Amino acid sequence: MPSYQRIPPRRPIPWSFTVRLWALVAAGLLAVMAAVGWSERLPAPRAATAPDTAFSAARAWPALAYLADTVGLRVPGTPAHDRAREYLVRRLGEIPGVEVEVQDALGMRAGTRAARAYRVRNVLARVPGRRPEAVLVSSHYDSPAESVGAADAGIAVAAMLEGVRALASGEPPEHTVIFHFNDAEEQGLLGAHAFVRHPWFATVRAFVNLESAGNAGKAILFQAGPENSWLTSRYARVAPHAYGSVIGQDIFQSGLIPSGTDFEVYTAAGLRGLDVAFYRGGWAYHTALDRVAAVEPGSVQHIGDNMLAAVRALAAGDLPGDVGGSPSVYYDVLGLAMVAHDHTVAAILAGAAVLLLAVAVARLFARGLLTG
Repeated sequence: MPSYQRIPPRRPIPWSFTVRLWALVAAGLLAVMAAVGWSERLPAPRAATAPDTAFSAARAWPALAYLADTVGLRVPGTPAHDRAREYLVRRLGEIPGVEVEVQDALGMRAGTRAARAYRVRNVLARVPGRRPEAVLVSSHYDSPAESVGAADAGIAVAAMLEGVRALASGEPPEHTVIFHFNDAEEQGLLGAHAFVRHPWFATVRAFVNLESAGNAGKAILFQAGPENSWLTSRYARVAPHAYGSVIGQDIFQSGLIPSGTDFEVYTAAGLRGLDVAFYRGGWAYHTALDRVAAVEPGSVQHIGDNMLAAVRALAAGDLPGDVGGSPSVYYDVLGLAMVAHDHTVAAILAGAAVLLLAVAVARLFARGLLTG
């Protein structure tokens, strides 16, 4: 007669444990949602009475309003475009100690199907430092034909004007800082292509490019390098409202997003830099909805504070240029601070996370709270 071994029944998971587990999961999700919402808050805009060396959204706002509301469409070759350029030259010329120049350049850019001849007028401002090696800040003052470009890129241009003023109000930086208000970006990054041939470009060792694909929220650091983790490390250390993720860089550089910025022109020319842009409110991008009325002053303060802090830090320290090294991994922690490290550290952290997960699962099996 065969013998049978009696298998004891599996111990059921206590109902109270299941309730507690789901309550914990729900509380965790609510906490994460609340933390993410809190992290998206904008900084309070500074008044026009802020110290001269500080960035003030109130002082930057009139330039934004003039370019987008008064001048309007700034399509190259139109009288309004000329008015915008003349306004920038006049405003920059009023800042003591700043060298101002208009680069009137002719060029040819080869495309995939045809070559394009162009003429651009870039507005350049240089804050001299103790050393000639320079940090570049760049954005475009033209607008697309279908939009007055309040965010794309009126905010950046207004922030740069205020940045020039704030930088020139303090002690001379260790390194020179060049502000490039470039032309015809919307026609194929033509102003940046022309600036590569300007004598000032040869002195540039690092750059910060400001852009927009939306009209709201925070400006995100979405591209950096290539490689050269010293750039992202310095940005992470000094940006007062650090906000960004290497995931955005991976998505953008994968080719899934069919657009580009001047970042690609400068990196192709051998520079290393940071690409910062607005992305929330993308429904207004290149439409008639991209107007000043939709812009929050806190957004102007956010991009201005981070830009000015990054430029001062880069201009104050070493500018090694292309030093190679591992690509950088970076991400902010609830908008409070940014973490930046190379791929080696990222691999170690990923391995540690997998190990901790395996230990946690093993303990749950050992206690009978998970079954195969």
